[in-house]
Amino acid sequence: MKSSAGLVICFVVCVAATVARAQSVGGASQPSFYDVLKADPAHKLIMRAVEMDKEGVTKAMLQKKMPVTALVPTDTAFILAGLKYKLGSRPEDMQKIMQNTCLINAILKQHIIPGVYNTTQLRKLYSKPSMLVTKKAEGSKMVPVYWPLKFKYLEASDALTVSSSAVDAKTKKPIINGTVISPMNVQAGGGMVHNVNALLLPTTNMTRLIQITNCSVEQQQQQQQQQQRRRQQEQQQQRRRQLVGDVAAAPDTPA
Repeated sequence: MKSSAGLVICFVVCVAATVARAQSVGGASQPSFYDVLKADPAHKLIMRAVEMDKEGVTKAMLQKKMPVTALVPTDTAFILAGLKYKLGSRPEDMQKIMQNTCLINAILKQHIIPGVYNTTQLRKLYSKPSMLVTKKAEGSKMVPVYWPLKFKYLEASDALTVSSSAVDAKTKKPIINGTVISPMNVQAGGGMVHNVNALLLPTTNMTRLIQITNCSVEQQQQQQQQQQRRRQQEQQQQRRRQLVGDVAAAPDTPA
């Protein structure tokens, strides 16, 4: 898998409209999502993936204010996923996923829900759509597919769990991949951050995940080529404008 320099982030997040409506939840002094994740040693892997986005789109998005709740996978979550998908047990083995920034983007979207919720408020939720929205063919049309997160509060152990809506490709039965939410309740960028120690994926099959999210290597290469062509065109236009400006500013030559 290769890096997709044009990460939409959309942290991911395909929430351009949501971002436009974003309002601060703690004033101007509130740290951004980027600041919070960078300061947390539990998120070294995900921040490494952010830095792999050479366009800086991911970092810029994480620095915006967004009224969302992010259940951010820790390094432990990615390492466990590496074992599960037979990628390896070392943090560096996760490069196979981390270098596919399109896939990281999709994974993060699955871990973000609209609205700002602390753990007390999350206990009252049952199901909430995540920011991951994919498409599937239905007849001659492409229709959106929403991937919700399901919450469950275990009063006996005072634990709050969350799971995705993953379904086994063969049995078509729901897959229990829940994880306990660490009650960080950290305000960031107009939203809220919590930690989870497992990846909440729409499927447990990596090949299927790539198909669902349209994060194939070929598509990423095409996106990179398109972005490179756009940059070249912008540079050419800038040079033309500069040349025209230089000509206009040149003094008239006396006859």
